[in-house]
Amino acid sequence: MHILTVLSGGHTNQTNTFSWSLLHAVRTPLLETLRNQKSSDLLEATLRETGRVYTNLMMLRRVTITQEICGHVIPKGSFIAASPLVTARDPALFPDPDKFLPERWCTPARTFDDYAIKTAQRMGTSNQFGKGQHACPGEKLVKMLLSIYWGIILGEDGVAGYDVEIVDGLVDGRGFDGVGVEAAWVEENLGTPFEKDGPLLVRFKERGKV
Repeated sequence: MHILTVLSGGHTNQTNTFSWSLLHAVRTPLLETLRNQKSSDLLEATLRETGRVYTNLMMLRRVTITQEICGHVIPKGSFIAASPLVTARDPALFPDPDKFLPERWCTPARTFDDYAIKTAQRMGTSNQFGKGQHACPGEKLVKMLLSIYWGIILGEDGVAGYDVEIVDGLVDGRGFDGVGVEAAWVEENLGTPFEKDGPLLVRFKERGKV
């Protein structure tokens, strides 16, 4: 059961992270920008920003020792819940939190900012794969698969890649940063959320072909 849970969680994370990141890329100039990049830094930042925006609604933990937080005593054995979604939208932690900005995870030199990632993980402000004993054991597999999926879209090793057209399902102004799709925040969310109003109709066409 544990193995099946891990596989299910990994599938949800990788599939939806790819879908949401691709949706934001298609709806902005980001997709063409990614095609023109010589490194994977911006793509890594895009996936990290997707993890910030489309995160878990709630995380449940059990207190192992009695402690006082902000004047409140939390007895040992109590269950507490925290919302990574709230933290991810905190303007004190992320400027313009309601904007999809992959560059927030890049250095001024436009390289992937490992320090920003480690700081976010240490402070708990953005933990797509958890941390410590709760870290996702499938993180490396998820990242590898996301790299493969995006490599197919962008084109690599002499392959042209694919153009992506959203044929039906978008509603202007709906969703995060007006991307056109609402995430299912209210429904059960054990990982990256699915879309709220059903799947989009998307057409993939190999670049350079009619």
